[in-house]
Amino acid sequence: MADTTGTSFRLVHQSGRRPINEGPAGRRLSREDLILISGYGVWPLFDNSIAKEAGAQCRQLDIDCSRAADRAFWQAMPVNVAKRWGGRMPKIARILSCHPAGEGAWCLDVISALIEGHTEGRTAMVAEKRTEAERRGEEADIPDGSL
Repeated sequence: MADTTGTSFRLVHQSGRRPINEGPAGRRLSREDLILISGYGVWPLFDNSIAKEAGAQCRQLDIDCSRAADRAFWQAMPVNVAKRWGGRMPKIARILSCHPAGEGAWCLDVISALIEGHTEGRTAMVAEKRTEAERRGEEADIPDGSL
């Protein structure tokens, strides 16, 4: 880290007020460090409505291991979180996994949990849409599976 004389963070904007120029932050993090912080710090966000809606629109998931930060993200993901995340992606049609050479079972538990969660989420979505269609007196035109 370069210069650490300033504050660790600075206020950029506060609603209704002009920002105060405090100069640059004293500690700068590399892009890789920021990714690691995000990789470990976003799990609580998966309970909010934005994450749920984003997952509901997801049709493809790419699990990549080409960068160390990406490998760390997927290797650190708890299985129960992967299953919950998969449940929030009922429309997913493709999961592409790029694993390290010679490690075919890399993150297999996470991938399996994603698929299990997707299956449960898809089943619940189909049942809900069919019930809603029956209530309206229409025929539900939705396939059982997507993967």
